[in-house]
Amino acid sequence: MSEKAAAAPARVVLVQPPSYDWLTPSNGLALINAHLRAAGVTPRIVDSSMRVRKALSSRLKRTFKDHVEYHEALTGSPRVVAGLLAREVDAILEGAPDVVAFAVLTYTEKWSLDMAAAIKALRPSTRVVFGGAQCLRENNAFEFIRNPSVDAVMLGEADVSFVKYLRALKRAGKGGTLPRIRGVLMKAAGGEILDGGDEEGVEDIDSLPFLDFSGFPMKDYVGDAMYINTTRSCVRRCRFCTHFMMQKVYGVMSPQRTLAEIQHHLETFPNRKLIIFSDSLVNGDTRRLAKLADLLLDFRLERLARRGEDGDFAWSGMAILHRTTTLALLRKLKASGCIELAYGLESGSQKVIDAMDKKFKITDAEEVIRNTKKAGIRVKTYLQFGFPGETEEDFRETLVFIRKNAAFLGQVSISFSEIYKGSDMDLRPEHHGIKLPIEDRTRWESSDGTNTYEIRMDRCRRAAETARKAGIDVVEVYASKLGF
Repeated sequence: MSEKAAAAPARVVLVQPPSYDWLTPSNGLALINAHLRAAGVTPRIVDSSMRVRKALSSRLKRTFKDHVEYHEALTGSPRVVAGLLAREVDAILEGAPDVVAFAVLTYTEKWSLDMAAAIKALRPSTRVVFGGAQCLRENNAFEFIRNPSVDAVMLGEADVSFVKYLRALKRAGKGGTLPRIRGVLMKAAGGEILDGGDEEGVEDIDSLPFLDFSGFPMKDYVGDAMYINTTRSCVRRCRFCTHFMMQKVYGVMSPQRTLAEIQHHLETFPNRKLIIFSDSLVNGDTRRLAKLADLLLDFRLERLARRGEDGDFAWSGMAILHRTTTLALLRKLKASGCIELAYGLESGSQKVIDAMDKKFKITDAEEVIRNTKKAGIRVKTYLQFGFPGETEEDFRETLVFIRKNAAFLGQVSISFSEIYKGSDMDLRPEHHGIKLPIEDRTRWESSDGTNTYEIRMDRCRRAAETARKAGIDVVEVYASKLGF
């Protein structure tokens, strides 16, 4: 046995709980998988989100067109889902694993906690680890570690900390004492919480291993897409958001390294023809994006020459609205295979945009959106209603924006403002005019009573109706639909 293999438990299970995209495997787990395998650990992958979706679809005799419909079905079928989750727990515990690690996101939090409790009830000696976007020091990390079913929480990036945690378990042996580990919250004997402080994170993004999908049931994913990450954090600090907290410093993968990973995955999985950049934004550095587009164009032409149309591929991603994203750049992106860009517009009111600290002008946003469509790229926009300070007049400005630009908007995703733990809205509620105490982060109210859950819901419905009448595809993503 190698020194690396001897340094960590051999029985590790990585779990993707519901509800997550069932069309493609989790890039987050694939990265952790790569780090573990480099350390001599071969984890078992259990994609419970994909498995439960398949079983639930069969039980309900219906398909789910998107993630929202899947989540609605989960929350609306508690008895059926309870049975399916029990089956997943049995599958996870096959082989008596030492460690079970959950990828905890907003939509997977409830099911992660339910499954963790079931695992602990059946096999108390198995250590349950939480990691992911909901496990930041600023949001839910301490809430999770205080849960009796959770043994450790990886703070932020788990590239280094999870491997160190596994090695510490191996060295300590059964019943041994664990030291504090940077990037990890964990329980010691007697329930004391050990805080190892924050991990420094990965500065050189090019040094990251390729995502490793070994052990994933690739044949069971019915889509043709694959997620990859090529940047970390965000160049914006929007008042409602917590995404940038996962990685404190914005970092980018070089164009050459990005191309190498895309080429690797397209060659390894020939049926995957759509690369989705799951970065917070692809255009945080437009010079880097332009260089990547040049490389992708050459690679695309080479594949077309070698394989014909069967060799073609496409890509999509999220982007910020900024005038540096010019028509010339957008046309270059289109030639390189870009088929869709998703913009965080959020509002058609400049006053609301400024309050969110989104740092763009509505006139510039309109120009970028129109140029994106002109370049032949589908436009998706995110809208949210009821941000603190939004008035009925501000809301109507957004409706005007929708009608005015309907011909350029392929899809709008509609939600309302919630108070995410750790966001500026959460840390400075008085600044935003939010009524205290905050007893419900979904049903919060403004201090003056002009912004309530009911008002936000009404604006969502009216915006959806306006968009549909204008011929725009609408996705509604808000708490009442998702069962929160």
